[in-house]
Amino acid sequence: MERVNDAVHRTTGDVERRRTLASSFEVAPAYTHAIRFFAYRGSQVSSFTVLTLYGIGLGFTIAGVAVTAYELVSARRLAFPLSEGCGIVDGICGFLLRVLGGPYLIARHLVGLEPIARHPALIGAGGLVVAGWSFSLGILAIATLLVR
Repeated sequence: MERVNDAVHRTTGDVERRRTLASSFEVAPAYTHAIRFFAYRGSQVSSFTVLTLYGIGLGFTIAGVAVTAYELVSARRLAFPLSEGCGIVDGICGFLLRVLGGPYLIARHLVGLEPIARHPALIGAGGLVVAGWSFSLGILAIATLLVR
């Protein structure tokens, strides 16, 4: 019985520590809300996991919005190869757009592959690249835009 009480006390203390940690953050309200949600439920999801998932989702959203906005404005599909014979400013803007929209472009390419070319290793490697790139974009956005 004593072990059960210790486990309950340890879990309760962990939840209180997470609530304190969540209230001490000065970041985006949605991220703080997510940490408080998981701390309230008493789950074993750490704040690092929430930040990782939030960063991946935010980065992929930024990439998708950037590529879709470009395609809406220019009425042509964005791809990785840069156009030949473009000026320096066009080349720099095109490069930055491809850096910003890379995860979306890779995911779109992976979804559009022929069934015979969908090797599980290729899909897994592409998914890791998309997740890593999206995470980098998301953390960059959180660090520059959302931290007070």
